[in-house]
Amino acid sequence: MYRAKVSFSGAIIMKKNEVREIKDKKIVKDLVDAGYIEEYKSASPKELEKENETLKKELQEANDVIEELKNKIAELETPVANTDNDGDKTPNEDGDKTPNEDGDKTP
Repeated sequence: MYRAKVSFSGAIIMKKNEVREIKDKKIVKDLVDAGYIEEYKSASPKELEKENETLKKELQEANDVIEELKNKIAELETPVANTDNDGDKTPNEDGDKTPNEDGDKTP
């Protein structure tokens, strides 16, 4: 049994992930060499169960990361009060929120 890695057409037509038996060894060799198919071995129920558990764990870890990132985004989107360097929440007379060019903190 062989699984198509990509969709292709020719002497044989297969779509990606399709599994079928191909009896002509020359065609199999050509398709394997081209990277179009790979040998397919069905997994036992126990192997499938183990893989399923691994995938569930990976999915939960990914969901945890997504939740952390959503929280970080929300935190970063929270408005910050405008303050100048002396802690006053009002802008300088010129509207600048930074000290004057000469370094003086007074407006």
